[in-house]
Amino acid sequence: RQRYAVSPIVLAAWEDVARRLGWPDNPVSWQDIQQRARNDPDFKWSHANTRHASGLLAVLAEFYAGAGVTRGLTVDLATNPDVLEYVKAVEGTVRFYGENEDQVVERLRQEGRDFLDLFVAQERVVIDWNRQHPNDRLIALYPAEGTLWTDHPLALLELGQREGEPAVTANQRRTFQAFSEFLASETAQHHLLAAGYRPADLSIPLEGAGSPFAGADAVDWRQPQTTLQMPPAEVVDVVR
Repeated sequence: RQRYAVSPIVLAAWEDVARRLGWPDNPVSWQDIQQRARNDPDFKWSHANTRHASGLLAVLAEFYAGAGVTRGLTVDLATNPDVLEYVKAVEGTVRFYGENEDQVVERLRQEGRDFLDLFVAQERVVIDWNRQHPNDRLIALYPAEGTLWTDHPLALLELGQREGEPAVTANQRRTFQAFSEFLASETAQHHLLAAGYRPADLSIPLEGAGSPFAGADAVDWRQPQTTLQMPPAEVVDVVR
């Protein structure tokens, strides 16, 4: 398994919406989003279904926020009535479900600002949108309670464990190794950074010359200040 890039989950909001929520002077929380949606019936926000990474990580962050912890989310905490009520209150303000972040971005292109005020996405989506739409920017808000990271790994699936199943060949293993080395190379890692991802090579400065993070205020390479821990599979199943 070779991790080649990561991207934190953020709340992507139009610049004027972000300012009304307190950016850049104050951090924005899940509670802020909930209150804004409850107080303003015209406020529209969304996250993807939990079948998609950004949707699942957003809901996990809500459970963490409801439990008041940043690590060690357990089944007991996730099923605590107070935590469930917190998540229910936040989720009750979501305008719609089901679409992944690429579909959301496509609808933003077609429908513009009338579609959504804010949505959950990877940080790289904000970078990519602003590159294409510099006059109608999105701002990446990093939830005050913390956020999780979208992992981008390359993995070799081991086959041949079952009777009649073709095994991974030596050539396939060599191909996987070569592709892993390519993605981890300095050239590829710089290309990934230019595309808005955070490279797996931590020696590459995010604020360096040519980086989309350099001199940018719509994204912040110093964030998130709090990283939430990915819980065990049994907790993920309960949250789903």
